[in-house]
Amino acid sequence: MASSGRNSLAKLAKRLRALLGDETASDRDAVQLEAMELLNRIVRAAPAESPRAEPRPRRLWVSNQLIVAVSNDAIVHRTRSGASPASVDLVDSLRRPFRAFERDGIIEEVVAINVDESSSSASLSERIAFNVRAARSEGSHNTVNLVRLAPGASVSDVRRALEDEPSVEYVERVPLRKVPAGRRRSVRAAWHLGAIGSVAPRAADVDVAVLDTGLDESHSAISAHAYHHAGTSAEDISGHGTHVAGILAGLAGIKAGWHGVAGVKLHAWKIFGDVPNDDGDFEVDEALYQRALRAALKARCKVVNLSIGGVRASTEERRLIKDLVNAGVAVVAAMGNEYEEGNPTEFPAALAGVIAVGAVDRAFARASFSNTGEHVALVAPGVDILSTLPMTKSAARTKRETKWYAWDGTSMAAPQVAAAAAILLAQQPGADVRKLLAKKARRLAAMGTRSWTRTLGAGLLQL
Repeated sequence: MASSGRNSLAKLAKRLRALLGDETASDRDAVQLEAMELLNRIVRAAPAESPRAEPRPRRLWVSNQLIVAVSNDAIVHRTRSGASPASVDLVDSLRRPFRAFERDGIIEEVVAINVDESSSSASLSERIAFNVRAARSEGSHNTVNLVRLAPGASVSDVRRALEDEPSVEYVERVPLRKVPAGRRRSVRAAWHLGAIGSVAPRAADVDVAVLDTGLDESHSAISAHAYHHAGTSAEDISGHGTHVAGILAGLAGIKAGWHGVAGVKLHAWKIFGDVPNDDGDFEVDEALYQRALRAALKARCKVVNLSIGGVRASTEERRLIKDLVNAGVAVVAAMGNEYEEGNPTEFPAALAGVIAVGAVDRAFARASFSNTGEHVALVAPGVDILSTLPMTKSAARTKRETKWYAWDGTSMAAPQVAAAAAILLAQQPGADVRKLLAKKARRLAAMGTRSWTRTLGAGLLQL
């Protein structure tokens, strides 16, 4: 507001106060009328209050993508002219809409999620049919496809066109998942190690999977048994995956007073794309994610760390997590950092059988950002957690966030619990990890006499 506007308002207010305070005025009706006029002039002269910006609604789904599950009876063999062998294609009822989508440029790509092979067929329907045949040969009852639509295409129209087809088991949106945002700062001491009783890394023979943004294998404190990044670059652009891997399995002797919680056989899968979305966030690539879950089971990993989150879960994700849990794999996931944004229930942490991990600060109180809920298993330090970062700079990080830095988040708490699970399984193969973690956890002051709370779970992780 300009100074001349403020002066005018001040003069009007002064006149109004003088008028109302004049007890000698004989015509009170005239005074009242003049006072009302002055008030109207003040209201007109006052600057309009800027409307409060509405909070942006939480994005639930990945843009322009669908998951389409097709049953194994959806294919036929078609004989072509000449001596060419019969080709595999979709049944007519399903072939027609996919041919129309292809003709109109509505679908850009179809990626089979639950099969290891891919087809180079020119026809979209033939590629999906190939996926169905491959899934059938691998013993799966269906094929799950990630369908990427062209920009501007109507997701709802495509969904409606497919979901009534008898050979389509389900069509659903792709849940948006990302790494929970946390505060970052320069910290030299690894206080979390003392807090959980970690004196040296152990459990060298246990296979542990980290599904995240990638891994910088050039870091001297990182040693991976295997790093899988097919379908994307090897670079860990955001650094989140390298930070998580360091907390879990960083090598001792590289930085004074610091080491990973457990020395495991680290299997890293990059499940994020290299390009951020319109909000500037890096998203989980659904195809890479689901393939990595399947691959971790095939690799016989005993622990899987998932420092990712979103407020929806897909049908296939639920099935894959269930398969891992039923196979005795300890699946550990971050509770999420959105307590102050409504404390939503986040997945995969809230899926059945998952060990969901919250975060505490240096005072062993719930970290202000840490989500709570009926599914939290226990907590671990999640504030000022020093760990590894990629050796090269990135536009996704500040200049100081290179090589070593401290980050906050339930993402940082989860790998400590994953490491503890590996240690327990090295000591007691086949053990009920959740039960042992709860038994060893330290009861915190805020819990009182309770053995579990929806804020802190069973208490603070202890090795």
